[in-house]
Amino acid sequence: MLDHKEERLTALLAAPGQYYATLHAMENGKSTLLAGPVDVMVERLGEPALKGSNMEAVLAFWRQYEQLTKEVNTLSIKLSNLEKLSGKLLIAATRASVDQSVMERISSLTQNLNKLNTQLYGNPAKNQIGEKGKPTIGSRLFALNRGVSMSTYGPTATHLMTVDIINDERKSIHEELSLHKAEAQDIGQLINDAGGAWIEGLD
Repeated sequence: MLDHKEERLTALLAAPGQYYATLHAMENGKSTLLAGPVDVMVERLGEPALKGSNMEAVLAFWRQYEQLTKEVNTLSIKLSNLEKLSGKLLIAATRASVDQSVMERISSLTQNLNKLNTQLYGNPAKNQIGEKGKPTIGSRLFALNRGVSMSTYGPTATHLMTVDIINDERKSIHEELSLHKAEAQDIGQLINDAGGAWIEGLD
């Protein structure tokens, strides 16, 4: 960085090939091209001692890992938003003339979302004291990152198995989230029918 501020940038290694580079200045939110583009040829420094996958297979797995990370991050955001929504439902319900069954449904929704949170991130109490728990999507994804981020060896059998496990768990959580979202919308409608306030995030 030219502004004397260090910033750690993390990404996968650049594969051998032709690239181009440009130099930009960012000031007051405006980007100005200073130089370039210039051609850059990235070459392999040497052959690895261990024979791994060919570069095409390595690149394909990197792209698969990036897509998987994107999907897990999206899932995390959706869960976070639904957790916030359950809190808003509780507040709105306490200010409306709703039946006790509505309060029980909100409580059940919150508990189910907490279970999904634990499945995605692990047990908060155990995490706080550093105690080991069951593997989660987050921990598996982190292990996958350590295995591919600084290596061009290619995916191992363990990496491929880890991807399958993450995908299965991600799909399971996504399906449950869809059901809980529908439940939240039903509860929101009941609160609205009881004279409650409009709740952001139900759309």
